[in-house]
Amino acid sequence: MYHSTIGVILPTYNRARYILETLGSIISQTRPVDRILIIDDGSTDNTLEVLKTINDSRITVISKPNGGKSSALNMAMRVPAGGCVDGFYGLPMMMI
Repeated sequence: MYHSTIGVILPTYNRARYILETLGSIISQTRPVDRILIIDDGSTDNTLEVLKTINDSRITVISKPNGGKSSALNMAMRVPAGGCVDGFYGLPMMMI
């Protein structure tokens, strides 16, 4: 049986209020993820501080100056991961 590795790319910008709930949802899926790569795109709220409180070896946080979602995704694609890439591309607009 083939066991694939599942990873999630999560670009974020000013989502301090929602980021822990979002991560909880990702982590609690029926097939747990093996890796979560969060790109903080220069948040001006306390998103990065909230992310620094997480102690989970599956989660990697990278902070960069604001450049937009495509810039954050491009940065994530340069991080060595192996395998195929799919992503969780942010929160629905109604949650903003």
